[in-house]
This record gives sequence, structure tokens and C-alpha cells, in this order.
Amino acid sequence: NLSTPHPIWTAAGSNSISVQRATVVSWLLLGVYRTRQRLHTMKKIFSPRCILCSDPIEDQIHFTLFCSTLTDIRQVYFKKFRDANPELKETSNNPQQFLISLLDPFSPKVPEEVRKGWENTELAYEISRNYFSAIHKKRTRLIEKTEKENEKIFEDETEQTTEIIISIYEKPETTEQVL
Repeated sequence: NLSTPHPIWTAAGSNSISVQRATVVSWLLLGVYRTRQRLHTMKKIFSPRCILCSDPIEDQIHFTLFCSTLTDIRQVYFKKFRDANPELKETSNNPQQFLISLLDPFSPKVPEEVRKGWENTELAYEISRNYFSAIHKKRTRLIEKTEKENEKIFEDETEQTTEIIISIYEKPETTEQVL
């Protein structure tokens, strides 16, 4: 309904931190989150490979549910999800349905027993936005760190290559230096 805000935004209220966190959930729901697969499809990067765990494809399902580098966050929040709604286990064997159950707990795409398993709407959306925000922040921080390390390695290799090329092309001052 275009005349009422989505429950993600209603649950976030006017708290700026909650709104920021809800934004990450919205990006994922809309399919515009910048995963490596999405960037690869847009021809912005060379490979869709997860640079955190080397999985062949980093898509939304991989980074939110399976990336081994982000397991610590997942363990903390999945316990919160299970404690708040034991019915979520019913969708855990279907990654796509499980992800939508976490992103939008009251979506019509979520099985009715899962929707009814929540104590209340506010709690469901609070856990959701906090989880996706936490996993997004850690992923972003680790990717930036990895990219900086790769840049440093590239700069070092470039500098070494430049020094070798310069030493090859320098004109020797004496014939002894040639030998």
C-alpha cells in the first residue's frame, strides 16, 4: 500500500540509528545491496568471488547466511532470532525463504506459522535491522581492510618492478660494471 509506510520504517521510528540500520535491510529487500555478484554483473569488478572467504560467488544469501568470515555475528543474532521465534527453524532448510523471513518477518512470502511465531512486530524488526546492520558493517570494514592490503602489495610490487627496470636501463659508468 503506497499510503502507509512499510513496517520496517514504522518499527524504526524516528531514531536516526534505527533508520540507518533499516536502510541496510531495505537495500537487501530491493536487491540493490552491493554484493560482489551484483558489482560483477554491472561490470564494475572482475570477479563475483567473495574476497572474505573465497567462495565462488558472494551474493546476498552467501554473505548474510553462509560466509565463514561473518560466522561470529551470525551466531549471536541467530540465537536472538531463534529465541524470539522458534518457528524460524521451519524455513532454515530453504535459504531464500529463510533470508526473507529474517529481512521482512511479516511478509506474505513468509509462512504463516513463522509470521505468527513472533512475540511482536517491533522486536522482529529490531532484531532484523540490528543483525543486517552488524553484518554489513563488519563485511564493509573487512573488505576495506583487504582492499588496502591489496593496494599496498600492488604498490610494493610496482615499486620493485620500477626499480628493476631503472637498474636495467641505467647506463653503466665503466666497463667493469657491465661485466
